[in-house]
Amino acid sequence: MQRLSTSRTYFYKVVLPIAVTLMYLGVFIFFTSLEIALIGIVSFIVSGIIFSFILLLNLYSIKKVSIDDDFLYVSNFKKEIEIPLSQISSVSGNIWGLPRKITIRLNEPSVFGKKITFLGYHVFFLFFTTHPAVEEIRNKIVNNSKANSE
Repeated sequence: MQRLSTSRTYFYKVVLPIAVTLMYLGVFIFFTSLEIALIGIVSFIVSGIIFSFILLLNLYSIKKVSIDDDFLYVSNFKKEIEIPLSQISSVSGNIWGLPRKITIRLNEPSVFGKKITFLGYHVFFLFFTTHPAVEEIRNKIVNNSKANSE
């Protein structure tokens, strides 16, 4: 079994959103102890809430993903499921940002829905190209369909 997601998935999914929220809370407490205009504090609170919400939306849905010749293994750290490679309809990856966000769309919904999102493992010097994990999944799907048709 080969891991496709970054080893830091738990950090990005759980630790980072909590740390950012606590940082905003700490800075807010610090600002309230100073004599800063109310508009400054309110704008900081609003920007903190918006930033934390966007961060949570982008990172909470990521999963830990591994693959072998027949299945995709997907975990949310509470539950792990096996998805047959034949159930994958498409694989796409974002070329912006690090780590790279990769999305797998399924033919039928799984326990985690019809779309599985994960952050690809770290690759140095990956400028404006598709993450190698996307090609690895596509190759496994092709090889699996050939093996099943024989």
